[in-house]
Amino acid sequence: NYVAWRLGRDGVPEPPYLLGNAVDWAKNASKHGVRVDSTPAVGAVGAWSGRNHVVYVDQVGSDFLLLTEDSYSQKKYRRFIVYKGERNYPSKFIHFQGKDAIRGDTPTVSGKLEVGQTLTAAVGTWSPSGVKLSYQWLRDGVVISGATSKSYRLVKADAGRRMSISVTGTYSGKLPRTTSSLQSDPVSAGTIKPGTATITGSPIEGQTLSASSTGWTPSDIAVNYQWFADGDPIKDAATRTIKLTSKQRGKAIVVRATAYGLGFKAVPIKSAPTAKVVKAGESVGAVTAGTPTITSAGSYRVGETLTAKPGVWGPSPVATTVQWLRDGKAIKDATTWEYRLTDADVGKTLRVDVVGTRKGYTTARASSASTPAIKARQLQAVSEPTIGGNARVGNTITVNPGSWTPTDAKTFVVWTRDGKPTTKRGTTYVIAADDVKHTLGAIVTVQREGFDSVTRTLTLPGRILAVPAFKTSWAASKQKHAKVLKISAAAVGKPLGGKVHVAENGRTKGRIQLWFNGPASWEFSSKAGRHTLVLTYEGADWLAPHTQTITVNLP
Repeated sequence: NYVAWRLGRDGVPEPPYLLGNAVDWAKNASKHGVRVDSTPAVGAVGAWSGRNHVVYVDQVGSDFLLLTEDSYSQKKYRRFIVYKGERNYPSKFIHFQGKDAIRGDTPTVSGKLEVGQTLTAAVGTWSPSGVKLSYQWLRDGVVISGATSKSYRLVKADAGRRMSISVTGTYSGKLPRTTSSLQSDPVSAGTIKPGTATITGSPIEGQTLSASSTGWTPSDIAVNYQWFADGDPIKDAATRTIKLTSKQRGKAIVVRATAYGLGFKAVPIKSAPTAKVVKAGESVGAVTAGTPTITSAGSYRVGETLTAKPGVWGPSPVATTVQWLRDGKAIKDATTWEYRLTDADVGKTLRVDVVGTRKGYTTARASSASTPAIKARQLQAVSEPTIGGNARVGNTITVNPGSWTPTDAKTFVVWTRDGKPTTKRGTTYVIAADDVKHTLGAIVTVQREGFDSVTRTLTLPGRILAVPAFKTSWAASKQKHAKVLKISAAAVGKPLGGKVHVAENGRTKGRIQLWFNGPASWEFSSKAGRHTLVLTYEGADWLAPHTQTITVNLP
């Protein structure tokens, strides 16, 4: 009956045939097409050959099963784990299927069973896709109000109790499925991790000392206090404060903080001792100075803000004041923990002097280390300098010095050849014959009073090349349909040797050998009529590629 009820809850319809007693379920189900095998699955029915009993499979592990059963003979419901090879591990599994069933694994719980720790549920696989899951944590099988998340932080009320979680899957049009984890072992109360205890106030007769304690784990633990004078407990001093009397004069005061809670072992800690209690008006001792420091978010440059910190002074509380100094001299009105660098600081070093005071204590003073020498302001480029132009003799190249903040900064341009400065100045430069085979560039310098100067180095891409020029003329030829081309070439005022390639309609017609002492002659013959020839110079690598088009009418 129990297993049949679980199958009904899974949406398995009542079969139109009789299954008989439990010992016959596997045989009769198999006859009617239900799969029966040795492979377990959540929601399957476990059975044994020759044994008049069936169980419901709640969970399938790597080598174990979580089974649920209700015994007719023993009148006993139970849920238990059985491992492979054991007698109670089913030998066969009947896989009834319900079309409206929600399927889902039995959840498991992981996490340290200790107050203050967090437990987390693993829910496994649920189907069909889109099943919505809800959670409920239980303490000794009783619902914990508000504990409806996938994880749960153990509280003091859980100490000594067994925890579990129920997971419910819902899907529109299907019966809900609820499955629960096994109960855990009892929860341990855990260990209190100690915090720190401190005393505030001055150890002077008539003054009140206060105790505080922080950093305990768990954070909501209860803490009580007891005061001591030179190691002996002070009568009726089990509160957070104590007013000092002549009985404590000459003695060091300590407070003990003890954390406790239900299920926890009490943990006591003690504060550091105060100085010995003195009469009103006497000095308890000297303030212990800290080590002041100065930091910069940038590079110690005018316009940046420096930040000073006093370091750790004691005994707490100590009031600290600060004074900034430039090359050892106090800066007027510079008495806050931040200081903005000005033009007056350029080339100087800064430090801070800190004074620590506390009522009943002797004042102390400490100085920070000095900063590096302060730098001037830095010019900012809105747009960087550029260089442009065609690297050919006779062309003009230009430098754009960029734009800068502040806008009244002045720019200076020095031209360079092969990286070395020349005597040429200004933003334009006409390429001369003696620049051939060299590289040209420029050095841009930006200056403004009160700022560090900025330099940018620019280089024009490629070497400077000369451009060859052809000089041509035509002479008559003794041949029919022909003329003689007279041609010479020169660059930067010098005659050129080398060869000239002649082409017509993309096809080579010939190559002309040039002479240094006069024009070369080349006879062109073809069909009568107008012809267009393309001349291309072939020569030294200091010359730019050059072509020239000429026309000729052959008679």
